[in-house]
Amino acid sequence: MKRTREGGSAADVASSWRDEVSAAIQSGNTGHVKEIESQLLDLVSAAQRRLISLKANAGTGVVLVDSNQRQDQDVRRNMCSRSVSAEFTAGPNRHPFSMSFENENVDGEETITIDGPCLLFDQVQPVRFEDDEIEQFLMAAGLHDAQPVARPEECELPNNMSPQEWRRWVLGDVIYDAVGLVHDKYGTEDSCGVGLGMGQYCAYGWLGFNY
Repeated sequence: MKRTREGGSAADVASSWRDEVSAAIQSGNTGHVKEIESQLLDLVSAAQRRLISLKANAGTGVVLVDSNQRQDQDVRRNMCSRSVSAEFTAGPNRHPFSMSFENENVDGEETITIDGPCLLFDQVQPVRFEDDEIEQFLMAAGLHDAQPVARPEECELPNNMSPQEWRRWVLGDVIYDAVGLVHDKYGTEDSCGVGLGMGQYCAYGWLGFNY
């Protein structure tokens, strides 16, 4: 392929490269086309890794990998329940993690359990989390040095945060993005009007910030 002239924009480079690859596909034999296909797949993977890395610099790079939702209803008890299980990856390292949301509503009274990365919430005990686990999770995800995302509309980013508070906030950003992806897929409420049991901002409050 011809060397792209220096100084061209990324769009110019991509356009020129695409035209040349398209021509090579049209003129190539089976072996050449298979080789081009293999190289294109490698480039797609590289582009996806780069996009996640770029997003992680200004966010968390959370990706929803798999999920399922179950609903149940018992008219005699005036009960509706919603259960969502989801698998994600986070950060440039695509570190896997999972979240589960359980919400049973009986006569308007909700029983909620949320199990997420490094924290557990239910209505029996206070939220449980360990700073050491949060640090290990962020290291594994490649988010140990990530910048906390300011969310002034709901949560005020504290000044002069300690390293532990900094990491807690970044974990809150991870959970914020994960919950947003679940909302995007299934909605904030199911067909019976039952929510997940938490909003995107709840994790910040659970992790000790003003919310």
